[in-house]
Amino acid sequence: MGIINRLKRGFAAFKNEYNETPTGKVFTAQYGSYDMAGGFMESDLVQACISTNARHTAKARARVVRTTDSGIVKDAWNQRLERILNQNPNPQMTGYQYLYNVRALCDEKGMALIFVDRGADGWPVGFYPIFYDNVTALVNPSDMRFCTGFEVSWGGRQYRFPLNNLIVMYRGLMRPDFTGMKNNAVYHSLDMLNISDSGTKNAIKLSSSLRGILKTTKGMIDEADAKATRDRFVSAYVSSGDSSGIAALDSSYEFTPLNIDPKTANAAVTQGYEKRVMRFFGQNDNILMNDYTEEQWTAYYEGAIEPFLISLSQATTNASFTEHERSFRNEVIYESNRMLYASLHTKLSMVALVDRELMSPNEYREVMNLPPTPDGDHMLIRKEYERIENMLNKIQARLSALEGRRGKNED
Repeated sequence: MGIINRLKRGFAAFKNEYNETPTGKVFTAQYGSYDMAGGFMESDLVQACISTNARHTAKARARVVRTTDSGIVKDAWNQRLERILNQNPNPQMTGYQYLYNVRALCDEKGMALIFVDRGADGWPVGFYPIFYDNVTALVNPSDMRFCTGFEVSWGGRQYRFPLNNLIVMYRGLMRPDFTGMKNNAVYHSLDMLNISDSGTKNAIKLSSSLRGILKTTKGMIDEADAKATRDRFVSAYVSSGDSSGIAALDSSYEFTPLNIDPKTANAAVTQGYEKRVMRFFGQNDNILMNDYTEEQWTAYYEGAIEPFLISLSQATTNASFTEHERSFRNEVIYESNRMLYASLHTKLSMVALVDRELMSPNEYREVMNLPPTPDGDHMLIRKEYERIENMLNKIQARLSALEGRRGKNED
């Protein structure tokens, strides 16, 4: 009941803020169902594409920091928010499940809505992905360019949320009605795949059944007797469930089989439509089957995962911090270090980054799937390298020493 109470609280806050003013124009996004029993998500290829994107996105880790001139600072409030995002965004979800659901909703609906629950101090205490069937954008009646909130329908009920309590994620372009891109563009390919599957199923049925002409050697019989003879044959050998494929006839009947050659879509055509569906979700066979090279993973990550994480980082930052707090460079960053896919050779070569102050020992140990060490967060630098400011200080010290000696010699 925790999530329901929080959703009701968000709805009540919206009513208190907007109930006394006219709602203005509303834009409703109806999500048409793909012509298949169960709808769009019943396609195994669609489920595989969405699930793969969601799994890899959910490996990311939130980092809440404040950047200063002297470096990155983590204060108590930021650590609290980071812990909520990574461990327990809401009582029903872990951090992994939260990211998985947000990405899956974004790919399925074209837009994901996240309700931000705030405590008495105004700080976020929970993040709840909102599941919905249809969504309506509510627009400011005095200025149609601005969206004031969203009304969602789910399970036959309507819920309204003000925009300042929401994180809104779009898969692609935002439509003029403030909703996300629909999946209509992929329906044709899915429909063709469904027709291909149905055709193959019917072809198998036709090929495994008796079809032909039943001829009697008797004299002329009336139409009723001919029909009765055919029905008895069908009942005995076609509809009886006998899978032997053998029919026994006496000499008064002759059965001439018909050679049926049902046509089905060839593999090239089917694979073409499958690739169109995968391209829609930024996928390919190698990523779906977890059989990718280091270069293929890098291309997939940069094209399908990283843009989403950047957008989610910015949206979460805007929802978690006020404009004043953001002016001090407080931000939420979703890191991808847990998703680093590299060969053992590449990982071993990264050790050269540790003694050049580019990676700490613990960061490198994380890449190698090793636990951190107590002193592993300190940056290291090789002896032959030196900071410029340190070199200048040493040169200045030597010059000062030389000046001192010269003064003594002159005395």
